[in-house]
Amino acid sequence: TGPSRYGLTPTQPCIQSGVFKRGMRIVFRFEVLDTSTGKRVTDRDGATLKVVMPHGEEVTARWAIRGSVAAMPDSAWMWDSSWDISPDYPLGSFDYRIIVTTKDGRTTTFTPPIQKATTADSRIRIID
Repeated sequence: TGPSRYGLTPTQPCIQSGVFKRGMRIVFRFEVLDTSTGKRVTDRDGATLKVVMPHGEEVTARWAIRGSVAAMPDSAWMWDSSWDISPDYPLGSFDYRIIVTTKDGRTTTFTPPIQKATTADSRIRIID
C-alpha cells in the first residue's frame, strides 16, 4: 500500500496485504524468471511488463529498487507497479494478471493462483 491520488494514506505504508479499501493504492512487486534460461528478466533484457486489472486497464511495470537507494542501498531490485482504487470501484474479489513481453516478441501471461475454501479466498479483496 502507499499514498493514493484519492487522498488516502495508510497508517503503515508498504505493508503486505490482500485487503484494500476503496481509495487506497495497491502496489504490485514481483520477479520474472525466463524458464528457458533460469535467469531473471530485467529492464536490461528489453522486456515490457503490464499489470492488467479486472476491468481491462493496463498499468506498465518498471524495474526498480525497493525503497530508496540512500535509505536501503542493499535492497532488492524487482518489477513494480501501482494502481489507485477509485472510490466507486466495485467491492469484492480482484482478479488481476501480469503480461510479460520479451524483446524477441515472446509473450506470456501470469495469473495468480486462486485458493478457495468454504472459509477463505486467496484473491485480493476490495472492501468499503
